[in-house]
Amino acid sequence: MFYVLTIGKRNTSEYPYSVANEKVASELGRVIGLRIPEILLYRVADEWLAFSHFIRQTESGESVPAGTAAEIANFFQENQEELHGMICFDLFVCNNDRRTDNLILGDDNKVWLIDHGNSLFYRPAGAIPSGIPRLQSIRGNLAALLDKPHRFIEALTKWEHIDTWCDRISQIPAHFTQLVIESLPDGILSKEERKFLFEFLEERKDGMRSLIHENHSLFPRLTKRGG
Repeated sequence: MFYVLTIGKRNTSEYPYSVANEKVASELGRVIGLRIPEILLYRVADEWLAFSHFIRQTESGESVPAGTAAEIANFFQENQEELHGMICFDLFVCNNDRRTDNLILGDDNKVWLIDHGNSLFYRPAGAIPSGIPRLQSIRGNLAALLDKPHRFIEALTKWEHIDTWCDRISQIPAHFTQLVIESLPDGILSKEERKFLFEFLEERKDGMRSLIHENHSLFPRLTKRGG
């Protein structure tokens, strides 16, 4: 027996880039080795939706718990490198919405990352517009990225783990990123948005280590480089 859960997201006026954000961010996270459910795109009633799906084997086929906040905290306490991987990845894809309710504990007893709708092109939020202007506003400014509290940001403490994940991010092949972006169906992003997003990610992937170092004050428990 298997329990299958599929969560679908569509673009709305409040979240105009959800489909693109979910697909692109999730593929980039998966390619560097993070546990992120695959995002499948389907056209339903003349609109594209992004579906995140989970399949778990159970004795009865019924739902199983997603993992409590305490269980998730215990996992990260014992797996500091994976915790740093999640944070570095969120900073790379500009995701400021990380809480325990967008993490799940898989049947492998390991944490999986879900919900990347607030990454990349983001959504209209106060003074930060969505789309290309949002990416321009946060290009080298992590403080602007964190316009809402990322619940794990203070857990960034060890440069050895940061180096590991920044290296993985820098090694994402350009052709892979381009393929993910260009494979998005027509109508999800404009030609200009696709071009800008590719160039933004290529620039950012090589500068993550420096970006974290230059914004050191945002990470109160992280020792200064070389300190």
